Amino acid sequence: MATTREIPRPEWESFLEEVTEMELDHPVRLESEPSEGGGQVLSGAPLIGLSLEEKGSEAGALDLTVKVGSPQGDYTHHIEHARTIYSLEDDAGHVECLDIESEGDQKTRVYFD
Repeated sequence: MATTREIPRPEWESFLEEVTEMELDHPVRLESEPSEGGGQVLSGAPLIGLSLEEKGSEAGALDLTVKVGSPQGDYTHHIEHARTIYSLEDDAGHVECLDIESEGDQKTRVYFD
C-alpha cells in the first residue's frame, strides 16, 4: 500500500539528491496544472537530475532536467517558489511520484515509471 509523506523544507536538497541518485536515467512523466497547453508536459524522458536553488533571487526554485534527444539539448522544467513537496512511496520506500506545489496554486507531478 502506497503512502504519502510531506518532505520537510530543511530536507529538500538532500531528498532531491537521493531521488536523483535512485532514478537517474529512468523514464519520468511530468504533469503540470494549471497549464496553458493541457496537463502533461512530457513522458518517457530519462531523468538527469532534480535540483533546488537555495540562494539569490531564485531561492526556493526547483529544476527537473531530462534527456530529450533534441538538437537543442536537454529539457529543464523550472518550478518557481515551491511551497511543499510530497512523496508517494510504495511499501519498500521507493518513490513513485513527487507532488510539488508552488505559489499560484501550481502543481507539478513527477511520476517515476
